[in-house]
Parts: sequence; structure tokens; C-alpha cells
Amino acid sequence: MHGAVITDLCMHFESKIENELESEDETSVVNDCHDICASLLGCAGFITSDNRKDLQSQLSDRLKEYRKMSRNDRSKINVVPYLAVFCSWGMQEEVANSLSTSIDSAFTNEDAMESSPQFSPVLATRGKRKQSSNKNVTHAVPRLPGDMGVRIIAQILRGRDPSSLAIRDALVSSENASIVISDALEKATIAAEHMINSSVSKLCED
Repeated sequence: MHGAVITDLCMHFESKIENELESEDETSVVNDCHDICASLLGCAGFITSDNRKDLQSQLSDRLKEYRKMSRNDRSKINVVPYLAVFCSWGMQEEVANSLSTSIDSAFTNEDAMESSPQFSPVLATRGKRKQSSNKNVTHAVPRLPGDMGVRIIAQILRGRDPSSLAIRDALVSSENASIVISDALEKATIAAEHMINSSVSKLCED
């Protein structure tokens, strides 16, 4: 199957998902469309390295388009199968870097998200030294919005679907990818604790 055909079909079914979600009685259709997209992208993982250059560019562009969507529209799209394709091509470190920067942006002012939580500058600057080492990495997998990054990593960690399992296995198989994700989750945990402690302190003051 040609790469362009795969992305065109995925766009068709993702558009159908958006339309069907306007109806409360179309849950099964939406789930079927998600499954079809995941299966199509699963086929992309078998494309040989000689023929995947154009498809890789198309998938990267598709992920960049999601950054332009509203938060509500983004929540309708399942990005995990897209990331699984990159992992199947041995690009798990690029996936890890994308998720790491996405998660970081959810807890700093790097993301221009409405109602995005703002935390201490100390949290915003933690790990900058580690992040700087990633500047020379080719961003085949672009950074996604912070809210999407958090949702994706949660889905990957608990998911039993083939895409989530494939990404988990790929990330664990790479020491660098594991360290990048671990550092991002550690920072997110510190930020969450800071948020909770700040809220508790404000309640006590009131």
C-alpha cells in the first residue's frame, strides 16, 4: 500500500470521527474508525526503509497539524498509532524526545494553551541541561501540545491495544528513550506536587 494512500485514508476516517461525534448514538462507528486508522498505520510500519521517506514526512506533517487544532478537536484524535509507526521504524528515541518536550510544556509557560497551569520558575528550568542535549536531534516527530502529550503518555502506559504495547516495548528497549521519558515524568510529578501543595496552602489560608 502506497504511503500517500495510508495517510489519505486516515484523514478520511478521522474526518468521519469528528462528524460522528456530533451524534450521541454513534460510539460504535467512532470506535470502528479508530480501529481502522490504527490498522492502516500498522501497515505503514512494514514499509521498507527505501520507500518510507515520503511517508515519514507526511506523518510528521500530520502531527504538526494537530498542534493547530483546538484542545477539544485534539481530544478526538488518537495519535498513539502514529507514534507506533515511528517506533516500528526504530525511531523510539525521537518519539521519546517528542513526548518529553510535550509533557514539559504542559507544566511550564512554553505552551500557549488556554488555562495552562503556571508553576515555579524552578520547575520550568529543571532539566534544561538535559534538554539542551536534544537540540541537535532531527525532529521527525514534532512536539505535540502539552495536554495531548500528557494524555498520550497515560494511554501508552495503561493501554492494552497493539499500538500502546508496541511503543512501550520500543521505549523500554532503548536506554536513552527510557531515561528521557523517566526524567519527563519525574519533572511532571514534582510540578503536580507543587500544584497540589499550593492549592492546599491557599485553602488553609482561607
